[in-house]
Amino acid sequence: MKRTLSACLLMLHAPGFASSWELVNPPLTSPFYVGGGVGYGQVDADHVDQEWQANWQVYAGYRFDTVWAIELASGRYADVDGVKDNLPSVAIDHNYNVSLSLLGFAYYSDFSAFYRLGLQYDDYDKSKIQQQADDRCAQWGEDLFRCAGGDSQVSYLLGLGAEFPLTDALVTRLEWISQLGGSDFNQHQAVASLMLKF
Repeated sequence: MKRTLSACLLMLHAPGFASSWELVNPPLTSPFYVGGGVGYGQVDADHVDQEWQANWQVYAGYRFDTVWAIELASGRYADVDGVKDNLPSVAIDHNYNVSLSLLGFAYYSDFSAFYRLGLQYDDYDKSKIQQQADDRCAQWGEDLFRCAGGDSQVSYLLGLGAEFPLTDALVTRLEWISQLGGSDFNQHQAVASLMLKF
């Protein structure tokens, strides 16, 4: 009985029976990678319609060992309209952003998981319909003012994701990213992308 139990345990620890949740340490063939993807996110801001919206991003990274990587990304959020039938009403348009993040990885036999810590800079146009005059305001209708101009903000990025290799060079990435601490808005988004490793 003891021999049978020992044989079963050896089989479970054999490479052919390795669990997909077992940590592995893959060889790092090249530290560089690039990618691009699309996502769907929600803007969290005062006086705007908090609706889900499309976005896109491109990124490039340098994985300086099997655990850590640094990544530069850029993208654009879809425009956000102001609230309807309420004042003030804020619209955010032409939002382009750039971010720098540190990624930490854990590798398994079939995929890798990672987290993201970073900073993002957004540059956008902001317009606000209100009843009182302010900076950058013009008369808009009989009793209203439209205050518009370029604006920007810096915010934090937190993310969790996973990478699934299709080939040795091509990888599918799925990620949830939260942008927090912005002066005008926060953004929460799910992103799917394709990544090419060199």
